[in-house]
Amino acid sequence: MTSYFLARQLSLDRVSVALTLTGCLAVLADANREGRAPLQRSIPASDGKLLGKTLSHQQCQHLTQNGYLVVDNFLNQQQVQEARQAIQSLDDQYLFRGGPNEKDDIPSQSRTRDRVLINKTGTLDLVRQTIGGFAKSLAANPHFQGFPNDSYQTSVLHVPVQMQVSICDGTESADDDNDNVTSTHNFYHKHLDSAGATDLTDLGILGWLRSQHLRQRYITCIVYLNSDWKVGDGGCLRIFHEEGDNDDSAYIDIPPIAGRMIVFSSPTKVHAVLATHAQRYACAVWLALKDN
Repeated sequence: MTSYFLARQLSLDRVSVALTLTGCLAVLADANREGRAPLQRSIPASDGKLLGKTLSHQQCQHLTQNGYLVVDNFLNQQQVQEARQAIQSLDDQYLFRGGPNEKDDIPSQSRTRDRVLINKTGTLDLVRQTIGGFAKSLAANPHFQGFPNDSYQTSVLHVPVQMQVSICDGTESADDDNDNVTSTHNFYHKHLDSAGATDLTDLGILGWLRSQHLRQRYITCIVYLNSDWKVGDGGCLRIFHEEGDNDDSAYIDIPPIAGRMIVFSSPTKVHAVLATHAQRYACAVWLALKDN
């Protein structure tokens, strides 16, 4: 009788271990899918369509040497107006997906909508396609060989199908003076676009898996849709030349004027967005280094 109960207990223990392992593997698989999702169905930059502006030899040199580049009139006035109207229409209908700083259970009407992700077709998607055209021209340009000491290869530069839209309403937030808050309604603190994604010890295995798409970010492309932008409106993108320096010579402030695109190295260029005092619209795409 004793041996029967022992055998039964061992059997139950095996089942319990098996269920625990299965559950752990399922959690890891979900984290892996979550981490890879932003780059699912991305396409190689070389497979895109040539749209909009292409880079000159001098621009490629500036991007390589300085880690950032400002391209004015990337979108024309009509394209800016149409994209702005498309954003407003989607926003009015609450058709945006919640951004990474907002919980999914927040009612869409209550969201600040300062960071939202879209994956739509139509007028607004033409902005993403135009950025994809820029990526193709970059991949095809022999004068761009990547940034110093990185693993850039033309064949692995990819364009995601998603684009992030930032809508800052220009109002102050209760967290505006809190240095522990990365972003609120109208600004972003100093950060890297791949920040927090490289330390396995701090992240743990789940965090490491969920942040893998951040580690693949290579070039940040931001396009602005702000007509009639004035100096007092704020909202400049501040790019720091050297991390840790905060004196006036250590950064450059770039106003978010309509049609302008700013591109910079995602893993190395520390940047911030200054407080915005007017409505500020921006579209961002992160070109990624992806093996397949």
